[in-house]
Amino acid sequence: MENSTSKKSVSVLGCGWLGLPLARHLLQNGFQVKGSTTSPEKLALLKKSGIEPFLIQLSDGGNHTQLSDFLTSDILVVNYPPGVRKGGAEQFRNSFGILLDGVAKSLVSKIIYVSSTSVYPNTNDTVSEKMQLQPDSEAGKVLLEAEDRLRELSGKEVVILRMAGLIGHDRQPARFFAGKKGLTNGEELVNLIHRDDCVNIIHKMIEEQVSGDTFNCCSDTHPPKRGFYTKAAAVLGMVPPQFAASEVTSFKIVSNEKLKSHLKYDFIYGDLTKFDWP
Repeated sequence: MENSTSKKSVSVLGCGWLGLPLARHLLQNGFQVKGSTTSPEKLALLKKSGIEPFLIQLSDGGNHTQLSDFLTSDILVVNYPPGVRKGGAEQFRNSFGILLDGVAKSLVSKIIYVSSTSVYPNTNDTVSEKMQLQPDSEAGKVLLEAEDRLRELSGKEVVILRMAGLIGHDRQPARFFAGKKGLTNGEELVNLIHRDDCVNIIHKMIEEQVSGDTFNCCSDTHPPKRGFYTKAAAVLGMVPPQFAASEVTSFKIVSNEKLKSHLKYDFIYGDLTKFDWP
């Protein structure tokens, strides 16, 4: 890994809950930043933030006429979840194909893809980047396929970031389960990461010029769901969730050792059980 002081241009595909704070952060750190949205109403917000706005809808009938100009950057961050529940895996594959065609013709030299730890099946053990993968969810299968399609691009450096469950700020975990009853898998171990760490990791991937690799992005702690979400509700003064007394549990523990050793990354919020994060 090399460190570079020259600031490059970055295009952030998907300026939503994670992408917009990321784009703002990169802008504040001297990068030229382009950002995309699927909503015409959001263009003004991007422009007001100092981000060059683009309306891009990656579908057969969508508006992607600006894709070529959007991809005129050194680095592309793809923050484009599959949305399997909304439109189906096939729709995502088609949309992703439109993106890949555009990237292949572009001058983008490096792609950072925000994937997910859902590519890992529950193994009742620790999972790492070395594993041969057989996802046990439709979303995981689609994401793994997207990772492979990106790696097949000729002349492009690709970094895959497999993010654990995203929390922080207005996405407080207590609200996921507060007041619910009869919940299952209370002893399942959680794999989460704070949004501020996601933003910092992506920034560091750019600054350190990491390429051609895959990293899990997950906090250090993996508490059982029962204890974690009960405490999360108490911290916010919400009704705690109720889990079934006993059950057979399947789980996975997402290892972040490669990220910490290769990138020398120190988590801002490594221990999420402290609940000392915004």
